[in-house]
Amino acid sequence: MAKPDYVTKNDIICCMSEKLLRSTGKRIRALRDDRGWNQTDFVDILKKNGTEIRRSTMSSIENDVNNPSVEVLITNRYVGAV
Repeated sequence: MAKPDYVTKNDIICCMSEKLLRSTGKRIRALRDDRGWNQTDFVDILKKNGTEIRRSTMSSIENDVNNPSVEVLITNRYVGAV
């Protein structure tokens, strides 16, 4: 099957969303590291602020395997990590 020789608006939005989410995981990790928190510390802080998340899930987010949920992003912002 031949690839189309054009790009749709949806293709652009998809690409931009993927790039944004990839950079979000890296930014979460960088800011966590800047504060001297390991992943367990960070997950405990999130839990204290009402967001239940496993350390393995945070690792997946930071390594761009999983995307962060809106709840995680909002709580991260609230605790000053994003």
